[in-house]
Amino acid sequence: KQWYQRRVRVTEGRKMSYGQAKDLLRGWVSERWLLEDRQNNSFQLGPRVIIELSQYIHSIYGDHVSTCLLCKTLCVYGTRCDSCDSKFHGHCRQRLVKSSSSLGSVKCPQCKSLWEKQ
Repeated sequence: KQWYQRRVRVTEGRKMSYGQAKDLLRGWVSERWLLEDRQNNSFQLGPRVIIELSQYIHSIYGDHVSTCLLCKTLCVYGTRCDSCDSKFHGHCRQRLVKSSSSLGSVKCPQCKSLWEKQ
């Protein structure tokens, strides 16, 4: 609430103006709370949200988010093992596949089932 109050002054009980909302969004983008997608005229959660609010996100949205089995961080989008349903970031799984390429086969770190190389 403090960073909101510093950035935009809004009198309690009054609606925020378009200019104030625009300034607030610009501030959140500059501080990496949000990422702006100008092509689609929208915003997405930025890296700072993921880093600083991951415990909160897990506690509130626990049924909809997971932890990547490989890097142990918040995983909203990712891939799952077909056998045990463990979740991984796409880039974490690719790194595992790449590092295991000399072994000839890649196994899920959780259930040890064989994965097809992608």
